[in-house]
Amino acid sequence: MSISVSKVVVSSLCMILGLRICFKFNVCVSEDGIFPPLKVTVTIINNLSGGKQLTVHCKDKKNDFGFKELQVGQNWSFIFPPWFTSLYFCSFAWSTGFHYFDIYVHNRDIYRCKHCIWEFPYVIIGKVNKNNNHGM
Repeated sequence: MSISVSKVVVSSLCMILGLRICFKFNVCVSEDGIFPPLKVTVTIINNLSGGKQLTVHCKDKKNDFGFKELQVGQNWSFIFPPWFTSLYFCSFAWSTGFHYFDIYVHNRDIYRCKHCIWEFPYVIIGKVNKNNNHGM
């Protein structure tokens, strides 16, 4: 009897350890599954009319990506591993406007998009499907 109890205990401990590793290192990833992705990509696209340059400045608590100047039709992306506290925010400036957004908030976006696209002048947050079409 003690042998079968010890097998159950060892089996249970292995399962718990496996799940712990799975969540700690984000290795339990499935395409659009219940587990979070290993990485998230945020892409910003300048589609402003009249040839307006878009100046972008994105950062989080620890990383500052600096100022990026995007001409019409250009895009810029950054990739990061999503953590439970991930928060990236950006300012956007052009000749007639200035905006500031929380561009990625873990609780809001973790299952919403693994490739989050922000397109100016219209803001789109979504995931890119296999055909690279925007979708929610």
